[in-house]
Amino acid sequence: MAEHLVPLLAAGSGVAIIGGPHSVDDTEEVAGLMFALSDSHCQLLNDPTQPQYCNLTDVAAGAREPMLQLLGEFPRIHGLIPYNDETMHGALTCLEEAGRAKEMKIVCRNGSPVAVEAVRQGKIIGTWDLGASGVGTTLGELMVRHLTNREQYEEFLVMSPVGRMITLANLHTWRPWSERVQWLPLTIGL
Repeated sequence: MAEHLVPLLAAGSGVAIIGGPHSVDDTEEVAGLMFALSDSHCQLLNDPTQPQYCNLTDVAAGAREPMLQLLGEFPRIHGLIPYNDETMHGALTCLEEAGRAKEMKIVCRNGSPVAVEAVRQGKIIGTWDLGASGVGTTLGELMVRHLTNREQYEEFLVMSPVGRMITLANLHTWRPWSERVQWLPLTIGL
């Protein structure tokens, strides 16, 4: 997300991150974003590990307080990275209410239909489609292999999709999650 955002901002631009509820994967994501920004020509404005800058509820409404905190504390925010699409949705609502929705470039993560529509409407510049259905399919296939073949997986590695940034340039290639999953009847004999 940061790699997509940073080249679109001028040197010295201020970027804010709204962190998540401090789960392991969200914490790792925020750490990666902080690292990417520290190695860029942009300036990280806030510490997204601090609770006042986090959507601790992990729903859209939980982005309101962190977004208001950022707007009150930093008069110029050039880029915003809400850690996921729900947080982006809540942040956008807050920005629209404040009359500041067009002031900053926004990227987020999940590739949800709501975020893809925000890209389509020009409200955000991208959403990282992490390929949630592919992650689930990969795990499901691994479990079926294990349960049906009683295979042992010592030193076994399986990679799920790594995802991609959805932007206006490739929006036409995005498909909803429901169209990516193959629904097959499954019978497991144990």
